[in-house]
Amino acid sequence: MTGDERENDLIRSVALQNASSILIARQRAEQELLEAKQALEKKTEELAQSLSMMRATLESTTDAILVTDEQGVITDFNENFVEMWRIPREIMDSRQHRLVRDAISQRFENPKQYDSRIDEIYSAAAPQASDVLELADGRIIERFSKVQSVEGRIVGRVWTFRDITERRLTEKALIEADRRKDEFLSVLAHELRNPLAAVLMAVRLLQRKGPPDPALQNLRAIIVRQTLLLTKLVDDLLDVGRITTGKMRLEKKHVALNTILKEAAEVCTLLIERRNHTLSVQFADPSLSLYVDAARIVQVVSNLLNNAAKYMNDGGQIELAASEEDGNAVIRVRDKGFGIPREMLDRIFQRFVQISTPGRSVDGLGIGLSVVKALVERHGGTVEAASEGLGKGSEFIVRLPVSVEPNE
Repeated sequence: MTGDERENDLIRSVALQNASSILIARQRAEQELLEAKQALEKKTEELAQSLSMMRATLESTTDAILVTDEQGVITDFNENFVEMWRIPREIMDSRQHRLVRDAISQRFENPKQYDSRIDEIYSAAAPQASDVLELADGRIIERFSKVQSVEGRIVGRVWTFRDITERRLTEKALIEADRRKDEFLSVLAHELRNPLAAVLMAVRLLQRKGPPDPALQNLRAIIVRQTLLLTKLVDDLLDVGRITTGKMRLEKKHVALNTILKEAAEVCTLLIERRNHTLSVQFADPSLSLYVDAARIVQVVSNLLNNAAKYMNDGGQIELAASEEDGNAVIRVRDKGFGIPREMLDRIFQRFVQISTPGRSVDGLGIGLSVVKALVERHGGTVEAASEGLGKGSEFIVRLPVSVEPNE
């Protein structure tokens, strides 16, 4: 084979190799393009599904929703938004937030105030903001907005609006009903107070001057005991009325804490003895004093002692202790009675709340502890209840500021 022939064969071989390489590269490129196309189609389908789901979510919620980008251009909204604000469709189709804001602002008695608040939210770039809007037509709208960000960059804001008119009207109606109930109970207590006092006076006269027949004496004792119980209930109702209407006046003076403990223990002596309970008292340092309405703090402690005596089987033990801790006078009332369910600890100081005790009825209306809480707080103190649960007793802890000379 001549030199020219060898050269031609070499050129032909190289050309064939190049052609083969080009074909392989082309096939690989076509495969990659196909895979990229399939991946793009899949991503497009997923995006379409995501958008469809987002649209369904927007339309399924009862809230009105508006979505804007970082420039304030509307990117999405739901039909509830259009219906709530009664915005013409051509304005919504414009996607101009400025036009939408102008349309919404006309629903307020002070359009400029509404508009300036929107500017404030955008300029502050607050992560989230909430307002309650009162419209000129009487509707009340709760507005909430939250920044949307991608990799730390703000890309827009979502606005939600909820019509809470009915809820507010219901709340006002409940508050008014509660006020009328308190007013009724206060009037009722006042009306009952005088007749009960007359009954008690009459039966005490009968005890002193009536026939000495033991059976009659026993009946008169029952009348006295039940009349005193009714009087206590009426007094509690009166206190509730004074507290809720802000008419309770405190006559403060300096008084030794131990004096309060002694008087409270004396008030509860009859009930404690009748139930065969044992009361132990741990007095505080004699120098510890309070600047309080002494009668009201005696009422606080006696209510807690009575509570302990009632919620315990006969023959139980009650502990009353006082001390000074961190600048506060601390009064503790412990018992080994029925205890308090954990779920009731947060509710025990609410009015008309009582702990149901299987097989045993408890006297009272369930307002004693609410009166305790209100009186303690009026004196700048706190009260809390603690219990490990039913059957494990309970402890009530009152904290009051120690005596400080009042500012004249």
